[in-house]
Amino acid sequence: MSCLDYNDTWESMNQLEESFNRIATVQDLINVLQNAVNNDNKDEIVDTTAALVHYIQVYTKEYDKQFKITWENVVVKLASHEKNDYISLNYDEIVEGLLELEAIDQK
Repeated sequence: MSCLDYNDTWESMNQLEESFNRIATVQDLINVLQNAVNNDNKDEIVDTTAALVHYIQVYTKEYDKQFKITWENVVVKLASHEKNDYISLNYDEIVEGLLELEAIDQK
């Protein structure tokens, strides 16, 4: 018997996809920025750059939040039915470990 509820899993995955798809806004802003650069429109360059900086902060925060929800609804639920050593790890601990490995690689 499956440990996952189909509707919960589908909803989590769908929300994660919707969150990711907001990246199209970044592409639109990059196109606006490129046009501003091509036209040497300094005001539009400043405004669009500011918009990109603020949008990407919101985007990554929202995507991270949705990714954690999906992680809990899929990976953690599956792991709880397996008797693996990583069962007690949560998303934040995994991210912290990956950041530590990345720091070591950069040395």
